[in-house]
Amino acid sequence: MVKIEIIGYTPCSSYLIHNEDKGYLVDCPIKEDLDSFLRFRDIQLQGIILTHCHADHMTNIHEIKQDYNIPVIAHKGDKLLALSLPVQYQFVFGCQGPKMSTKPFSVDLYVGEGDILTLGADIIEVIHCPGHTPGCIMLHIPSCNSLMSGDTIFDDNIGRTDLPLSSKEDFLKSINEKVLPLEDTLRVYSGHDFSNFILGNWKIWWNSTKQSLGF
Repeated sequence: MVKIEIIGYTPCSSYLIHNEDKGYLVDCPIKEDLDSFLRFRDIQLQGIILTHCHADHMTNIHEIKQDYNIPVIAHKGDKLLALSLPVQYQFVFGCQGPKMSTKPFSVDLYVGEGDILTLGADIIEVIHCPGHTPGCIMLHIPSCNSLMSGDTIFDDNIGRTDLPLSSKEDFLKSINEKVLPLEDTLRVYSGHDFSNFILGNWKIWWNSTKQSLGF
């Protein structure tokens, strides 16, 4: 049985998707939070899946990759963002951010629309949703009827489209073609939220609010 547990809320919401003995990180927590979370759990990490390559979702990525000896998985559309981690860090955090290595970063495994990652008998399906960044992805886990949305959608909100490499046009296309066709019953875990929510409720909010947001 696949479970989704949150590791930390700062600077992003980072999760562990796992079965009894193996799991994937979804976005990077502060390393000390991860160490504490795994201390009494016998779970072998299979990799770090980045929903996108903004600096706040790559906290301590060098340190976690090295100490846990795991690959980093992302969409190739965010290659430039990964390589620009030092510049991003200064833009997002200045001198007040978490202690982390800010060297340029290279992804180990690129995934795209429809690719499948396995976790025992369970699957994690990649959904490419450009807009917030060119390489934004969501993760669909059918066995627990869940969706990891990253910064694409939040409870009663959507991701920003006013950042470098963001695209409002691509974002709207992703919502129409990738998000809205998904099952209403999916439980959604987003990249900066203190709770999870039901996708059908988000769709109601979107249909009543999209015009006021300029969509």
